[in-house]
Amino acid sequence: MKMTWQIIIERSLRGLDKFLKESDWKGRENEVVNLFAHSFLAFEVKDEGPLNSISQLAIEVAVPQVTGSCKKYVRKDLVIWPRPLMTAWSENSLPAVIMEWKRDAPSACAQDIEWLSVFTGRHRQTLGVSVCAFLSGVRGTEWVIVKDGAPNRAFHRIADKSGTR
Repeated sequence: MKMTWQIIIERSLRGLDKFLKESDWKGRENEVVNLFAHSFLAFEVKDEGPLNSISQLAIEVAVPQVTGSCKKYVRKDLVIWPRPLMTAWSENSLPAVIMEWKRDAPSACAQDIEWLSVFTGRHRQTLGVSVCAFLSGVRGTEWVIVKDGAPNRAFHRIADKSGTR
């Protein structure tokens, strides 16, 4: 099977989801992003495949802005670059993946999904992911994949004891 960015991200998110459900780990949004990048995505670094260097992972870095803002760049929670050591200032500097995160606030993801839809519509080689990590009450993760300008409404959803969140 050919490894794709979406397979890597979703496999890593399922690992985080399982970890959160089985542990009492605590942290803020920033710590969840670091936990995901260093404890789940790092295991996906392989000599063969799109993620072949830990230096492709970047936390709180700039990407080109795509809305009407006066800012040319905007900071995103987790960016995965197609090649090692890239930044927004590298030649051909479009990210492979942009992930935006929230903690215990799925309604706050709507703005992220909207921004990711605009970005991935304009830059179709980039995969967008909006993630909500739940550390209070029912623990786990929810995420929406955004590609080609459209969110996948069949997103991953954790279930509480009654089967819904």
